[in-house]
Amino acid sequence: MRDASNEAASRDAFDTPALEAVRGELRAAGREAREMASGLEPRRLWWRPAPDRWSVGECLDHLVLTGEAYLPVLDETIADGRRRGLHAAGPHRRTLVGRWLPRLLEPPPGLRVTAPLEIRPRRPELQGSPREAPGPHGSRPAPTAPEGSRGDPLAAFLELRSRFRDRLAAADGLDLGRLRMASPFYWWIRFDLGSAFRIIAAHERRHLWQARQVVETEGFPAA
Repeated sequence: MRDASNEAASRDAFDTPALEAVRGELRAAGREAREMASGLEPRRLWWRPAPDRWSVGECLDHLVLTGEAYLPVLDETIADGRRRGLHAAGPHRRTLVGRWLPRLLEPPPGLRVTAPLEIRPRRPELQGSPREAPGPHGSRPAPTAPEGSRGDPLAAFLELRSRFRDRLAAADGLDLGRLRMASPFYWWIRFDLGSAFRIIAAHERRHLWQARQVVETEGFPAA
């Protein structure tokens, strides 16, 4: 599978239009994240507009945790398709859940859902340095990264772009509609492989939109 992935990754475009579209969406998400979070020092990266709202760093950390949870399930599904020789040029039939879930995830969020425990970002705690003046609703900027955080969530998010690109390349040419996989978080939710990539992209747009609201909040710390 790695050889096939490398070969497909070296081409200018994938043979499967749906995967090429997702690749463009993931690239756009990387550009959005870089534009928004590049150069943010810790007190701004981990600042919360309210105690119950995530910071920019937490939004990115959540996306990295979610992406890393999807990778092994994608690998297993793609490998199964290769073993079974399930190839098809498309268009590929999508499941009902596969059509519905990406639309549900698009921003702005109409339905708010609590993230599973394993992909909730590390809560920033004020550590070390003196506390700064509270922001709106009594929130305070975090002067350092939260204990146990990933250090640089932007770098981790951008690195995830290449890992997703490899999976898109490995899936190119497979029958994306016949290959089914379960959600990494809810085993009873199943969807087709093609929709899995759309779900990932829509989920990224949702939380990048959320992070953008933080940056645009009155009281966001100045540089």
